[in-house]
Amino acid sequence: MSVEEAPAPIRADDAAERVALLIQLRAARKLLEQPGVWTKGPDARNGAGEYCKPCDLDAAAFSLDGALRHVNGGALGPAYKLLKDIVGKNVFDFNDDPRTKLTDILNLLDSAVQRTERAHAAALALAS
Repeated sequence: MSVEEAPAPIRADDAAERVALLIQLRAARKLLEQPGVWTKGPDARNGAGEYCKPCDLDAAAFSLDGALRHVNGGALGPAYKLLKDIVGKNVFDFNDDPRTKLTDILNLLDSAVQRTERAHAAALALAS
């Protein structure tokens, strides 16, 4: 392989970004897999079923967007773009589609974790 064809070195912050992405995806999945926690509509609901912000202390149920915000300090973070790329549309629209079930949300998060793990492993293999 010539110098021109050599892959660019893997930057440490790329690896850190992939790890942060994995943490956010896994945390959102862990949150939403709990019975009664996933919701449609607003990003978050309190125990009375009323709208609240995802980072509010009384937030008890979350849409996919809300779960991403909840585990990422209020921001959607890098997971949103990846999930949008996988479903091919706005994540909010996917969450609220009448045909979308909790299993679809969890499968989407699993798929995103698997893609990120593969990308991370491939990058580490190139770097070694």
